[in-house]
Amino acid sequence: MPDIQHRTVQTNGIDMHIAEMGEGPLVLLCHGFPECWYSWRHQLPALAAAGYHVVAPDQRGSVSYSHLR
Repeated sequence: MPDIQHRTVQTNGIDMHIAEMGEGPLVLLCHGFPECWYSWRHQLPALAAAGYHVVAPDQRGSVSYSHLR
């Protein structure tokens, strides 16, 4: 199984980090406060292996973003 991929997407004037794996229907994993994408590190591979495209973004307020620098 491939590793978790990390990339930055630009949306609404900010750069947002996402972790993603797999192909197929989208599953969006949203963490709570004060967590980050890493909260889903065990679920990402399991859901990807089950045939889903899994995305776990770092939500605003959980990490530094480019517009705050």
